[in-house]
Amino acid sequence: MNAAAKQALLDEHSAAVVLARAARNALGPAYVEWEPESVWVELDRQGVDVPETNRAKLMVATSLALVPSFYWDGLVFEKAAIAMDDRVPNPDALEDASPAQLAWAVVDAGWVLKDLDERVPEWQHEPRGYAGVSLLRAGFVLAPHELSFAQEMLDRTRHHTHLLDEVSEKWALLQKLSTGDLADLELEETPLDVQIARLVAVELHVRERRAAAEVRLAGLGK
Repeated sequence: MNAAAKQALLDEHSAAVVLARAARNALGPAYVEWEPESVWVELDRQGVDVPETNRAKLMVATSLALVPSFYWDGLVFEKAAIAMDDRVPNPDALEDASPAQLAWAVVDAGWVLKDLDERVPEWQHEPRGYAGVSLLRAGFVLAPHELSFAQEMLDRTRHHTHLLDEVSEKWALLQKLSTGDLADLELEETPLDVQIARLVAVELHVRERRAAAEVRLAGLGK
């Protein structure tokens, strides 16, 4: 195992796509069909005791490669989002995944599949509903673009058409800003700017995670 793969597997902030590629480089592509314990034993033999957070993320990536129920099972969607945000999910409890966590999970999951040259499935009812409820509880009127598949569900429960139009128009312009400019954006306590602040928080979270993953992937190669 090369140093880049070892570092990626040990870094508890590594994205699922990074862990999947590192494992593939270390173990070969057939590792996705192994029992989890066999994966950990072989990686340990190569000098890597994979942290629990990364074990959870790597199992998410493996599941995506075999049966991508992330795209149709609401509970899987929730647990995967928790894991991809560097937390070990509790299989016996309901855990509310935030819009930012869901947005990053959508990006990371799609990346895992594209890295394997696999098709990204269409979103089905349960994840759409889960994301819609998460956005509703967090007070969004416009879904972040990663969660746009939940906009229809969100629109059924919110009736702020005028505000939605204003937010959509302003956000279309602000999304083009650099990360630094977006982070330094000065916003007021108006209904419009409160919505923009929520979208900015999600956007910055996704950009930060994506940038870190790109650096790791560049070091790993193909």
